[in-house]
Amino acid sequence: MFDSLSQFVAAVTLGFIIIGCLGNLLSLMAFLNHLTSVNTLLAALSFVDLCLLLFAVPVFVLPHLGLWIDTNSQNEYYTYMLNYVYPVNLIMQTCSIYIMVLITMERWTAVCRPLQVRIWCTPRTSRYGLGVIVLFAVSYNLVRFWEYSMHHSTTGYVYQRHLRDFETHPYYMVGYYTGLYLLTHFLIPFGVIIVMNGHVCKSIIKLRRAREMLTRQQQREQSTTMMLLIVTLIFAISNTLPFLLNLAECFNPNLFMDESTQWYAYQLNDLSNLLVVFNSSTTFIIYLGFSEKYRQTATRVLL
Repeated sequence: MFDSLSQFVAAVTLGFIIIGCLGNLLSLMAFLNHLTSVNTLLAALSFVDLCLLLFAVPVFVLPHLGLWIDTNSQNEYYTYMLNYVYPVNLIMQTCSIYIMVLITMERWTAVCRPLQVRIWCTPRTSRYGLGVIVLFAVSYNLVRFWEYSMHHSTTGYVYQRHLRDFETHPYYMVGYYTGLYLLTHFLIPFGVIIVMNGHVCKSIIKLRRAREMLTRQQQREQSTTMMLLIVTLIFAISNTLPFLLNLAECFNPNLFMDESTQWYAYQLNDLSNLLVVFNSSTTFIIYLGFSEKYRQTATRVLL
């Protein structure tokens, strides 16, 4: 399971994490420098991505780097990660998904309802929305702390599947782990993102045909919206494989234990984790490429 390929992926993941932590820290300071409605959401996204990357180190990287004295210490470490750290990582992933939904809604309002944007989209309403997202993310993922159970053996602590055991908890695996996840982390958020972004793209095309009639504020809103459309697209692509792997595990509960599928399952799992890390690590590069204001603010922060 922990072969040289896994170690290579872990090393690449660690490289993205280091770059991403620096980039998200820069973005966080830049967006906090001028708190508009969208900047409040982008600052929150940068903070959540920073947390995701930090939690990814003990969960996705360290177990694969061959740093352990023996197998027992490795298994004991992994037991603690699965029970206490991995659920927190999932909370952050849920926050990340719904912050993207909130950003999409804010951009839809700015482009398609420009007369209402100053009323509906304020730093205060953004903070309220973020508060609801945090409460939902914690409530939804709280049960994840009971997916595995810890047992003490002669060699130390080991983990066993508890709620994640399909034979003893089939309703959890089918209902919550797959069905509810499909609804809350794929169909609803990405449905909203696709529909609203489609409407936004249609509006931008119409407005560009009459570009000379646009105000400077509308032109800035369009530029920001195009930047965030690219961020959303990369976000959607990066989160598709984790969803598909989740779905595959429901259809084949022994995907990670069966010798015929185990190696492929773990490699795909490592790749899906790398994609999630890649998404959280590269948003600042898009900001640098598309936003002159971001470049100016980032330069001031660095200097």
